[in-house]
Order: sequence, then C-alpha cells, then structure tokens
Amino acid sequence: MTMPGIPYQGFQTIGEIVATNSVKFRAEETVSGAAIELLSNHLSGAPVVSENNELLGFISEIDVLKVADSNRDPSLTKVTEIMNPEPIFVDTTTSISDAHKLLAEYHILVLPIVHNGQVINSVTRHDLLRAFIGIGLGVED
Repeated sequence: MTMPGIPYQGFQTIGEIVATNSVKFRAEETVSGAAIELLSNHLSGAPVVSENNELLGFISEIDVLKVADSNRDPSLTKVTEIMNPEPIFVDTTTSISDAHKLLAEYHILVLPIVHNGQVINSVTRHDLLRAFIGIGLGVED
C-alpha cells in the first residue's frame, strides 16, 4: 500500500523530502539577533553562510548559551565568533538513513543541506521523522 505523494519504496534521500528549516545566519549577524531568530522559529540551530550562501559554520542554542556564561555582550558578538567552523552537513543525495546516523552520532538536531556548494535549507529531526513514517507537513496541526 502506498500513500499519495509517497514513492513506492518510501523516501530514500534528503532531496525527496520537504525540509522545513530555511533559517540561515549571515556572518555579520549578532548573537542576540540569532538567539531571537532561533527562539521565534523553535529551532535548536542554523547554518552561518557567506554572501554567496556558502556554508561557513553552524550556530546552536548551546553556542549562544556559552556567550551568556562568558559575560560577553550578545549584541556586540558576531555569530562567526562563536559558530562551529566545521559543521556536519548533508546534500540532496544523502540517504535518509545516513542522515539519521549523523544526528545520532554527533548528537545534533539540525543538518544543513548543501547543493552545488550552497546551503539550500536544513533538515531537522522532525523532518526525518515525518519521512520515516511517510507523512507530510501539517501532521502537527
């Protein structure tokens, strides 16, 4: 039995599913702005990109909280100062199974998707969970 819109053998790659996290931070953005964006979108993190949308790093809620612990002013601290400069990412051909493994192995919740050298969006564990059980967006509503 197949569901409308679901391939016969189910979803196989990241490129086949709808990734819901389109948030990206530019290098010049501040930590306070990033924190507000993460909170507003209920996200645990997002990629930091160049002017050409190339992946520079990744900033997470934990990175932001470290700024608070260091007594640095988040409105004067740039995201590039605290980002992980070697983020884990996937591309559209990465299998959903491999994406699951990356989330588990590195204890992360969001994976930037890079295609032709540019970040197109990010896939969250919720996106992968929806793909695993074969349902689309809106199930949370």
